[in-house]
Amino acid sequence: MEDKYEKTGRLWIEPDAEIHKKGSITLNGKKRYIAICESRNNLGKPKYELLLSVGLIFPNNEKLKETDPDISGNVYIDNQKYRFSAWKNEATDGTPITDVRLKEWIEKTGDDVPF
Repeated sequence: MEDKYEKTGRLWIEPDAEIHKKGSITLNGKKRYIAICESRNNLGKPKYELLLSVGLIFPNNEKLKETDPDISGNVYIDNQKYRFSAWKNEATDGTPITDVRLKEWIEKTGDDVPF
């Protein structure tokens, strides 16, 4: 049985995060996009992360229902295609957050897009 939290998560605002460099690298014959991000650890010291792009996501400016995602797009993680969806939300203390979900991509005919 799959964990109910599997393929779900949360994004938050990282006020001190900064993208220092953005570019590309070829890996296994395929161009991949990368970035170096600086933020601070819990002691306030700088830390750097190498971020790997897994796909493009776009704002949903034409929501048909209130429950439609605010942002979505197709992403590839570990050679698996997923639909990434995100909803703007608020934590109980009022902090802005974004709830996210990955759903395994199922090829459909027509304009159907699995959210």
